[in-house]
Amino acid sequence: MSHTLAPHSIRTTREAFGLSSAQFAGALGVHPTTVSRWETSRIPAVAVEGTAWTILSSVSRRIEQDAHARSLAHAQGQRIAEALLIAGSVVALALLVDFAAERLRG
Repeated sequence: MSHTLAPHSIRTTREAFGLSSAQFAGALGVHPTTVSRWETSRIPAVAVEGTAWTILSSVSRRIEQDAHARSLAHAQGQRIAEALLIAGSVVALALLVDFAAERLRG
């Protein structure tokens, strides 16, 4: 089943974490071209499927609604970038899930 998100919401979420498109793609388990396509789309909402939608919708909602979460996102983004280098995308995805679940300890 496919869901949709606004391109600017996806870009804002990625930028809040301070991640490159490639890093964000690695954490979400999608190809970097997919993130680029989502963010640069001229249509008001792009199709996002599976786990990527679940994580993106939760994380973007938290960032948009919680100023404190926005301030914590960049630090979590640094952890995600490190996890991608050291442990891979599974650990990076777990960090995004942790953030989305509001269990982030600051």
